[in-house]
Amino acid sequence: MTSNATPVWLIEGLAEYVAFADEKASDAFISRAATHVTGTDLPADRSFYNSADNYLLGWLACRLIAQRYGQPKLIALYDYFKDHTDTDGGFRAVLGVGQADFLAAWRTYLQGLRTA
Repeated sequence: MTSNATPVWLIEGLAEYVAFADEKASDAFISRAATHVTGTDLPADRSFYNSADNYLLGWLACRLIAQRYGQPKLIALYDYFKDHTDTDGGFRAVLGVGQADFLAAWRTYLQGLRTA
């Protein structure tokens, strides 16, 4: 269940994550995906659907959350927005880090994938 507060990158990224959960994406595929997209920020809601690359960015962000914090935390972050609107508060409450710290880790993650 989503609300107007659920970030679109999380909605679509989780959908991609779930769709491919049973398939092991190769390291080469993941590296190519990260290299293909040029962004280093999570896609904004208002422009998410302007580029197919945003689906990759959302998927990679969800993949990072699942790898670093565990799949239950990814689902808990998604669920957080049913009743809350504060994005930074969601990151803090569910992942134990602020949104800025997550974004810094996200950029490092993308850079690592791009150079792999």
